[in-house]
Amino acid sequence: MRARLWSRAAWLAFALSGCQQPSPALDGGLDGAVDSGADAGDAGRDAALPVCDPSCPGAERCCAEPDGGAVCTNVVDDIHHCGLCGRDCVESGRGDGCGASQCTCGDFDLGCLGTVLSTCCVPLPTEGIPYCGNLARDPRNCGACFAECAPLAANRCEGGRCVCGNGRNPCAGTATDQCCPDLTETYGCVDTTRDPWNCGRCGVRCPAALLCIDGACTDPMRRDAGT
Repeated sequence: MRARLWSRAAWLAFALSGCQQPSPALDGGLDGAVDSGADAGDAGRDAALPVCDPSCPGAERCCAEPDGGAVCTNVVDDIHHCGLCGRDCVESGRGDGCGASQCTCGDFDLGCLGTVLSTCCVPLPTEGIPYCGNLARDPRNCGACFAECAPLAANRCEGGRCVCGNGRNPCAGTATDQCCPDLTETYGCVDTTRDPWNCGRCGVRCPAALLCIDGACTDPMRRDAGT
């Protein structure tokens, strides 16, 4: 019985000793060798942060620049560091301005998402204000801002590509290869120099008995007679 009590007392003493002096292997990074490793990792992350000298005043933050330098800036309204360091509203497609730490696009204060379905396209000065364009379906910005589908080559933008009808590709946009609709309003590439339904240009129908020759509705009998 005494041996058993001594055994329990020895175990209790060992347990108390372990609580007072944790083993580095079980420390979870709080002290000892394991802790030193964690501290080294944190120091490495700190070293990678940009350094501004002197330190940034007030609410300004120190942000890294593309050239490897650093700049003190107010992320509330900096278009290149909007809301957080590195968020460039223009390059990300989110907007053409920054306000209240949020990219803005034209009159849209919340900016765009910076995705194919929501990209801030900035028109030319004479074409209105910037707006969030759908690059997958917008014929004025098909696949990219300002990539406009030519009316003679395509009838719509689909999946970010200009296409004509069911051909899934644009036409050449020339006299012999234009995108035109037929009587059922189904678009396709046609030769407007010979097509009686689109003679010379889309939508010009030649009257009955006339042929489309060199882009003009022509009476073949009169043509053959030389008159």
